[in-house]
Amino acid sequence: MLIMFYAYNRLNYCRWLPIYICDMVDLEENAPEVHKEFLLGKFSINRTGNPYAAVLTDMVLKQTLNKDSKGAGGLNGISNDEQARTKWFLSSHIRAHLY
Repeated sequence: MLIMFYAYNRLNYCRWLPIYICDMVDLEENAPEVHKEFLLGKFSINRTGNPYAAVLTDMVLKQTLNKDSKGAGGLNGISNDEQARTKWFLSSHIRAHLY
């Protein structure tokens, strides 16, 4: 797989994939709780309760946080104002309770 990243000039993947692989190989030793949960199949998120509707965490981020930041009241219009961006990110947990 790493060869394909080089072939397609994906330098960030080339740089970080070996580190990710080493972290995953050592997961049982470095984070035994996470390793145990992975073995139980808890590496995806199910927001509907349907056992066949679970999706990976990066997709959930795209569907929720990233979508919210692009919609009305999100980062659109404040992205050039550093103080507004900071306030928006620091208040995300409060906004999450409103949904």
